[in-house]
Amino acid sequence: MPMFGKKTLFQWFRFAWEKEPVIVAACVVGLLPPLGVFFMPESWKDDVARRQRMVTTRYPVPVRDEGDE
Repeated sequence: MPMFGKKTLFQWFRFAWEKEPVIVAACVVGLLPPLGVFFMPESWKDDVARRQRMVTTRYPVPVRDEGDE
């Protein structure tokens, strides 16, 4: 059965949901976050980038005192 039309794809998802709903739900939950990056608003992306720039990446290193004066 070729899977070219919307109807056949819907039938396949319906069949998979009837047989293994947990696996279908896990696949949907696993695929949503990576795809969500493409649909998030630009203002939110800018806010995340601004917050990442605010985080310090270089920290001061204390000078060791060896006790040899």
